[in-house]
Amino acid sequence: MKIIYCTLIIITLSFLSCDKSDFKQEFSRDPKVNFESMWTNVYNKYSFFELKNIDWLAVKNKYAAQIDTVKTEVGLFDVLASTLNELQDGHVNIFAPFDFSRSWSWYLNYPQNFNKYILERNYLGTNYRVTGALTNQIINGVGYIRYSSFENGVSGSDLDFVLKRFADLPGIIIDVRDNGGGSPLNAFTIASRFTTETTHVYSSSLKNGPGQHEFSPSEKVYLSPYKGINYTKKVVILTNRLCYSATNLFVAIMSNLPNATIIGDTTGGGGGIPVNAELPNGWTYRFSATVTTLPNGQNIETGIAPTLKVDLSPADEAAGIDTILETAINFIKNSK
Repeated sequence: MKIIYCTLIIITLSFLSCDKSDFKQEFSRDPKVNFESMWTNVYNKYSFFELKNIDWLAVKNKYAAQIDTVKTEVGLFDVLASTLNELQDGHVNIFAPFDFSRSWSWYLNYPQNFNKYILERNYLGTNYRVTGALTNQIINGVGYIRYSSFENGVSGSDLDFVLKRFADLPGIIIDVRDNGGGSPLNAFTIASRFTTETTHVYSSSLKNGPGQHEFSPSEKVYLSPYKGINYTKKVVILTNRLCYSATNLFVAIMSNLPNATIIGDTTGGGGGIPVNAELPNGWTYRFSATVTTLPNGQNIETGIAPTLKVDLSPADEAAGIDTILETAINFIKNSK
């Protein structure tokens, strides 16, 4: 049976509606009560313990002693945040009136692989077009699209304009480096323009029980071609470690298309849809509760590897050259 992404959203919303116990807890500021509530809910419904080899009971034992010494709200926040950060997941956060937790520093261990100043000064020139959320230009005979955030909607007319502009070119580059994500629906909107066949692009399941293997049946998700202007020549997607969440999903979808090539670094991951819950003290938190796998079985939580691994050369960067972009241009112009 063919399904689209909105089906998975409906499944997730259903999961949330069945999870109202998290919002009916008796109010309490007690650190132990809040810690136990959060730990138990995550234990029952977080989707990547096995993938990441995380012993959640050991995590509980590690931070329970610290909870015993908590005297302030800030102290409670810090312990709860540290507990959640053990999940190594950018879709996991706790939100208090004075702060929100984040565990995004992992990308600092990898090359940036994107320099917007080089792009603006040495490649885009002064006559580039900004078509809705799509910055677009013809660079050395190749179409180039810069899409900086999946939070920004992409209309059919925007894509029509850009694809018509690039219709006679040998290929298109879609640069999503440093794109931290946004709406998955935008990923489908764009990807649907680069295929003429309905394609199984991934499968998803929902964590629905406390056991490590208690998930809903996996459901296949398909990409359907747009009924209008499509582009079936070569398309290259530029990636780095800051391609996260919906961007990671977009790259995963495009990796299934025969005319698509990924150039750059492995994406940052973020393959689980997060669900929200509330602590007894009124703070909220979220965590991943689904699993998304490619047709070959690969879990996309840890990122999508590029077809061609290329880093931005320090020597090139010093000379004002974008190594990854240049590789993509050469690939489109020289490969059969």
